[in-house]
Amino acid sequence: MGRAAEPSKRKEAVKWLFQASKSGHVRAQYQLALCLHQGCGFDRHLHEAARWSLKAVEGGYVRAMYRVALCYSVGEGLAQSHRQARKWMKRAADRGHSNAQYEHGLGLFSEGEKLKAVVYLELATHAGETAAVHVKNVIKNGKGLG
Repeated sequence: MGRAAEPSKRKEAVKWLFQASKSGHVRAQYQLALCLHQGCGFDRHLHEAARWSLKAVEGGYVRAMYRVALCYSVGEGLAQSHRQARKWMKRAADRGHSNAQYEHGLGLFSEGEKLKAVVYLELATHAGETAAVHVKNVIKNGKGLG
């Protein structure tokens, strides 16, 4: 759903996303969560966005796992919890989400887990995350593994 869509079309699209979400369609749940978070033609509803993201997570939707990690990280729609943020970031990373691999690698590095960090940064690098290449090389070449 592009931002240029007419308000009536956006509302209609959100209505259909809501119907599909209630029926258990996990991708629709995730898309509905994004619309509620961004406020597609209406006010933002962060708690509802988080609720639908969690529903999509229950259905195994990896992008929703990453979104939930971000929500927990900053306390947007969910109570801030760094433990929960790390848990969901790792789950998304382990299921191939490249941004999550990069961010989880950064988190591991900041916690002193340099070898594990390099593993996740390598995964992110192979998935095309260019920032991961730089960070991984700094860790490896900057004697960060010593």
